[in-house]
Amino acid sequence: MAHNPYAPPTSIVADAAASPPPARPWQIKAILGLILLSFLIGMISLVMDPEIRALGGLQGTVLAVVGTFILVFVGLLAVVVACIWRAHRWARIVYAVLCVLGLVTEVRGLIDVLGMPGWYFPLYLLSVSVDTATLVLLFVPATNAWFGAMRAARLAR
Repeated sequence: MAHNPYAPPTSIVADAAASPPPARPWQIKAILGLILLSFLIGMISLVMDPEIRALGGLQGTVLAVVGTFILVFVGLLAVVVACIWRAHRWARIVYAVLCVLGLVTEVRGLIDVLGMPGWYFPLYLLSVSVDTATLVLLFVPATNAWFGAMRAARLAR
């Protein structure tokens, strides 16, 4: 009884060749540079802010809480940036929401900025420009296509 009519069919099937992931477009590299620049501008603004400098004698507990908050924020930002680099769409959405919230805060504080020292307004404009450029680049067609292709490549594995 060499032939079993109830056996599953057999055939030679070659494994599909794994295609390499699509190349990262320049927009993604620019986004990561802009995120870093935005972070640096934020830190400079924080350090140079006259209101914060007036609080120079912060007590140890308050300083520890603020320092812990900044470290946690930097850690979360690093995770989101790493996930954008690896083409996780949720990270792009999270950063876009944070960017929009930051822009709303910056626009609402425009009147306060006008009353600040002269060096602060150009820094403010640079910050708004960098955040706006980042937000636009997150959703241009080339970036959308790359995120979609990376997701398809991940699902194909």
